[in-house]
Amino acid sequence: MTQETRSSPTQPTPRYLEGLSDGELLEAVRAGSSEEYGILFERYRRTALRVASRYSSDTHLAEDAVHEAFASILSAIRSGFGPSQTFGPYLYSSVINAMRRLNLRKLREKPMDIETLEGALGRTDERFAGVTTDDLVQTVLRSLPPRWQEVLWYLEVEAMAPREVGPILGLTPNATVALHRRAKVGLRLRYLRELLPAAENPACHNTSKLIPTYALGTLKDKQIGKMKEHLKSCTNCATSLSEVLEAGIQRRSPVAPGSTSG
Repeated sequence: MTQETRSSPTQPTPRYLEGLSDGELLEAVRAGSSEEYGILFERYRRTALRVASRYSSDTHLAEDAVHEAFASILSAIRSGFGPSQTFGPYLYSSVINAMRRLNLRKLREKPMDIETLEGALGRTDERFAGVTTDDLVQTVLRSLPPRWQEVLWYLEVEAMAPREVGPILGLTPNATVALHRRAKVGLRLRYLRELLPAAENPACHNTSKLIPTYALGTLKDKQIGKMKEHLKSCTNCATSLSEVLEAGIQRRSPVAPGSTSG
């Protein structure tokens, strides 16, 4: 945010300006005046901070988003764009967009640790904690589509509700829940694939890739039969399945280690 915009709210302003409407203040700002923008800053700053705080528990990040939003709107107005009648809705939309950018930047700069992703990974066994490292979690996380990374960040790290995250992602609450579910399944699948050793037997290559999916209970019905038949005769893949199950990742439906029954 520019120094002019940051300092203007602290400078004395004529009292008559405080009674002007948003449209009148914006018209003056568009004409080149700066005092009126200070009035808008004071009028909407607290509410803007409350809006920003919905999308992060980091108060400094929220303040940065508010200042960034005010600065970008001032720049837009002076370029002939931006709001002309009502200021609040335009500001709040800009604050939400700024929070999204800053949260994404924070996601790239501050890795999520194992504990943070406990819920997303779906660990049900404490032994799992000794199986992996933070570096592996970060590798897997970075391999996910950006939208999956975003929804995991907001719902798992920031502990936000789907109804709060929806507007940021441009989704309804139900669509946000569905995206979160896909992201968690994707995270778990890729994580388990990283844990599994490469198949030494060429005949096991295709089957071994499906072991995490089978273990999580998300393998397609037509592939389950083939998987069970293969497990009956392949000790290596049966062992890999057991190792995956012992990792303690939460499954959609239970699968007993080495099970081949229908």
